[in-house]
Amino acid sequence: MPNGRTAREWAAGGPRTWSPAVFFIYDLLIVAALLILGPFHPSGIHPSSWLTNPFPDVLPGIVPWAGALGGVCISLVGVAGHARASDWRPEAYGYWHLTRSVLGAFFGSVSVLIVSLLLQNVKQIDTTGDHFTDSGKAVLAVIAFVVGFREETFRSLIVRVVDVILGPNSPDAEARYNLVPRAVSFEDAKVGRPSKHVIHLVNGGKKSVTLHRSAVTTHGKGLDASLAGDSVTLADGETAPIVLTWKPTEVGHLTGSVSVRVAGTVITAAVNGDAT
Repeated sequence: MPNGRTAREWAAGGPRTWSPAVFFIYDLLIVAALLILGPFHPSGIHPSSWLTNPFPDVLPGIVPWAGALGGVCISLVGVAGHARASDWRPEAYGYWHLTRSVLGAFFGSVSVLIVSLLLQNVKQIDTTGDHFTDSGKAVLAVIAFVVGFREETFRSLIVRVVDVILGPNSPDAEARYNLVPRAVSFEDAKVGRPSKHVIHLVNGGKKSVTLHRSAVTTHGKGLDASLAGDSVTLADGETAPIVLTWKPTEVGHLTGSVSVRVAGTVITAAVNGDAT
């Protein structure tokens, strides 16, 4: 065994005492497993009977796979770049190397859910029952890989989510309102046919607020917005749905916005779309 230790002593020391070669082999085994179990596996050996995705329309199976791949890649980079005895620090990074692939899968998956469902930077396109196109899945896989490779990106994304939901930190904690999402995209809209999208006003303050229908305005040809009534009262932490309807009258691109005036503050979300 390394350094003349017995197998029991080597195992008892844990990852804090392992050499770069051990982690290198460990990472290569994970890469091999990902290639076998992932989307590029050789035909005939994929254990599809037990590797099923219960939510393919929300989180494509390639997403956690790509996150795990990003995590193990950054581990390999660390092993290759710090393998010298004077530079190797397993006591500080042993468990980091051991868990990178698992954390990459988790961080990548959560980040994709944030991007596609909350921030809605990547849209679902319902065409054939599979709500993500092949190119959309590829984009989500890239996002998951990047987040798995660079964990600082995940922490920055979490901060952004807090800002989206509650608004940036402000000395005025009594009035923090926001629209979620802050960017709306109508894709593949048809001329003469109304398309709908729902956004939510979030009351992140400490007081109730009443929102009147007249407080919601839109900018953009054929774009309209409505509340579920003439007025809605929101307590702390509650949300109110706002239905956006775009009925294009001609082929072209929409660049518009929806604004909500609440408690003396105007909150705006961008609205874009393409009509065919």
